[in-house]
Amino acid sequence: MRKGLFFWFSILVAAGVIAGTVFFFGKVPERVVDTAMAIPAIDMDSPRFFFEAESGQLGPELPEKMAEEADESVRSLVSGLSDLLPLAAIAERSSVLGAWVANEPVFYGSFLLQPQHLKDIQEGRIPGPWLESSSGLTLGPSEREGVLRLTAGSGRVVLFLRGDREFLLASHSLEGLDRMAKALEGSQERFKTDLTVEPSWPAHLALFDGKLISQAASLRGLK
Repeated sequence: MRKGLFFWFSILVAAGVIAGTVFFFGKVPERVVDTAMAIPAIDMDSPRFFFEAESGQLGPELPEKMAEEADESVRSLVSGLSDLLPLAAIAERSSVLGAWVANEPVFYGSFLLQPQHLKDIQEGRIPGPWLESSSGLTLGPSEREGVLRLTAGSGRVVLFLRGDREFLLASHSLEGLDRMAKALEGSQERFKTDLTVEPSWPAHLALFDGKLISQAASLRGLK
C-alpha cells in the first residue's frame, strides 16, 4: 500500500509539471493521426495519468531548478520526465499513459514523429532537438532485435523503444511493447480515453488517483 501511495504521489507531482507546460492555442494541426490507437487497455480502477498533445503544445524543458529542488522521493521521476519531455515536444502528436497496475508502474507512449527523427532513433541516434534539451539520455540496443533500450534521468528511468509504421512506441517492458503493437493493429483492446471536455482541443491531461488519496487520508485518521 505504502509503495503504491509513494508512486502515485510521485506521478501526481510529475503530471502537475506536465500540466504547467501545456499551452492551448486553440489551433488544431491539419494532419491528425490518432496516436492513442497504440495505447493498450489497463484496469480502469488503477491510478493513472493520460495526456495527449499536438505539435507545439508542450515546451521542451522543465524549469531549470525543478529536479534540483524536488523532494528526494520524486527527484528521479522528475529527472526522467525532464529528459523525456522534449520527445513529446518534437512529435507531431503524442499520447502517453502512466499507471500503477498490479503493484507495478507501467508506461505506454505513442509518438508521431517526422520521418527523419524516427529514422534516427531506429538507427540508434537521438535526434538533435531531443538531445539538445536533455542531459541524461543513453540509447542502445536491447536483447530483442529491432528494439532499443533508452535510459533517462541519468539511468533512473528505463524504457524500450521501437518504430511501428509512422509511430515511435515506448514502454516500460518488452511485453508492454508487444501489447502496444497489438493495440495498434486492433487485436488488443485499446485504452478508452473518454476525453469529454472539448475533445477538439489540441492537448489534454487526465488524472485518476484510484482512490489512493482517500485511502491515505483514512490511514492518517482523516475523513
